[in-house]
Amino acid sequence: MARTRWPKSTVAYGSLRIGPPRNQLKRTIGMLPTPDNSECSRQTELLRMLAKRSHYAREWSLFLEDYPLVLSPFLPQPFFKPDRDTEGAEGVHEVLGCAVYSYAMNFLGLPAACVPARLAELPNGLQPINVQIAARRWREDLAVDAAAAIEARVGQMCKPLWERMTRSD
Repeated sequence: MARTRWPKSTVAYGSLRIGPPRNQLKRTIGMLPTPDNSECSRQTELLRMLAKRSHYAREWSLFLEDYPLVLSPFLPQPFFKPDRDTEGAEGVHEVLGCAVYSYAMNFLGLPAACVPARLAELPNGLQPINVQIAARRWREDLAVDAAAAIEARVGQMCKPLWERMTRSD
């Protein structure tokens, strides 16, 4: 069955009018103070950003109709060391700035699960390498089932990490 593709110019909002009659509204607006240009530009920029978010959410929704799960790295770099965010501005930037895949899914309102896929011996020691599985809206069950399947296949990474932590104490 062919899927209907809506043109990008389609507006998904209705035209329901709520409020006072138009002439009363004009009089009310005329009595309100006019915001300065900086306030107007901030409001315009907010509307632009909301429109971009809606555009990206729609594009992802269309993509996820054909591919119900998307596998991505959780971080584009090795995991940061514990308490890195307490080491000043650079540490906070590293911790918060590197989770771009996670932020993207949250920004778009898509459910995602994160699971360690393997342990890697890196210069900072043994560290988990995580993957993220994103799913369609309202289908967090698919993301969680996929994460459980990965964990069943590769095993729980917390056990070797805990063993190593207890040996180093």
